[in-house]
Amino acid sequence: LIECKTYRFRGHFEGDPKRGGTYRGEAEMMEWEKRCPIKNFKVKLIENGVLTEAEAEEIQQKCAEEIQEAVKFAKDSAHPSPEDVLEDVFISL
Repeated sequence: LIECKTYRFRGHFEGDPKRGGTYRGEAEMMEWEKRCPIKNFKVKLIENGVLTEAEAEEIQQKCAEEIQEAVKFAKDSAHPSPEDVLEDVFISL
């Protein structure tokens, strides 16, 4: 059993100009950003000699490239037809 406490770094939608700051203070959000498990794990791996900064940068670069390829694929793909709007949205009982 794993119990995890999570924190949403963004607002309720991606275009939220205040990143959720309407109902949370900036100090609270900054404090939680310091606790980011991904950033902290990277630091721990480097401190323990498991990963070098160069290797971490290479991983980051590969991820960024893969994301850009996915975005390009999505933009270059045809839009779905109106008939497909509910495809894979609800389960059929």
